[in-house]
Amino acid sequence: MSAVFLVSRTSGEPPVNVTSSLDRDVSLFSWAPDGNFIFLSYQDGPSISIGRLAIKDLTMQRLTNLGKVCDPFAISRSGKLIWTQSDGSSLAVFVESDFDGRDVQQLVDLNPQLKEWILGTQELVASTNSRGEEVRGVLIKPVGFEEGKTYPLIVDPYPGAINRPKLDPMFGNQAFSSRGYAVFFPNARTAHTWENPFMGTAFNEAARGPKGVDIMMDDLMAGVDTLIRRGIVDPSRMCLYGFSNGGGATNQIITRTSRFACAVSASGVLIDWPLSFYLGGEDANTPTLLGELAPWDDPGAYVALSPIYHLNRVTTPLLLAVGDDERGVLVLYNIEMYNGLRYLGKNVTLLRYPHQVHGFTGDALKDYWQRANSFLDVYLRPEPATVK
Repeated sequence: MSAVFLVSRTSGEPPVNVTSSLDRDVSLFSWAPDGNFIFLSYQDGPSISIGRLAIKDLTMQRLTNLGKVCDPFAISRSGKLIWTQSDGSSLAVFVESDFDGRDVQQLVDLNPQLKEWILGTQELVASTNSRGEEVRGVLIKPVGFEEGKTYPLIVDPYPGAINRPKLDPMFGNQAFSSRGYAVFFPNARTAHTWENPFMGTAFNEAARGPKGVDIMMDDLMAGVDTLIRRGIVDPSRMCLYGFSNGGGATNQIITRTSRFACAVSASGVLIDWPLSFYLGGEDANTPTLLGELAPWDDPGAYVALSPIYHLNRVTTPLLLAVGDDERGVLVLYNIEMYNGLRYLGKNVTLLRYPHQVHGFTGDALKDYWQRANSFLDVYLRPEPATVK
């Protein structure tokens, strides 16, 4: 986790971590002109906030609103703080305030066309897991959402999602919302991404090791059940959709629950942890994720975290996809997943796209989405979105 340290120019004293009480990953920092404060930005769940740290007593004041993505930023000698701000309906809007975070004014919107698009409303959803911890996810409501009506749900388990417009074609996005789906990013921690900090140190590291799968399921289902209790989601029409780290999480989730009607996993990572260790080369970080344990030190940990050793538990229809030119062992992972499920007689399909890397493009991307949408529609039966 990145932090800010102060070093004395004269005393020879060791560096002091002045952001230790913040307990968040710091992305940028800048001195105030008078030297009394440090301004910094940091991720706090789905938000990236800007704060002001007083050097005198190391007290911290958050200057921007939770739910906003405020990064990068700059300060002026004339007392202005300027940053780019995004949320569920805006992207890269230049905003300024004074050094106290007051007198906030919009300067320029770099993407005004978003206001002309028909988008699902995007909001933060707070839930509490069985450990009593708050987990904040991001929900996109279907276009034309009606209060009191339940909708099919697509859950994208990619961890660390932030609250900016969801437009990337390889992740859960607004295109799903236009087809009548609610789309949820629960921000569940995972055992293969605990090193990517998006909350505090203890919160992040709790997902380390085999028990991290239990924590992932706890975080994820707490968020899903919150949406069900709110009357937004039809629990009989829920699906998983994951790319990359989200695909890796999807493959683990379907070995632990049958609550999802179907699942799509594209370019899923770490399906086979021993294979990553032995064939992953420079990309093999499994020992680091497990506290420098090799397979012979704790083979049970490697087996526990590898979905391919638990395929007999899978009852969820699965669509797999991978590019033939993806780096490392990603193609082999997906072949293993496919062959194991086929051996067991499970409902599984594998799409392999030649000359494609991590994130499909061109005709391959078009074909992938035609097939993925058809697959989802079979199991989730969305109603056409209506625009009011």
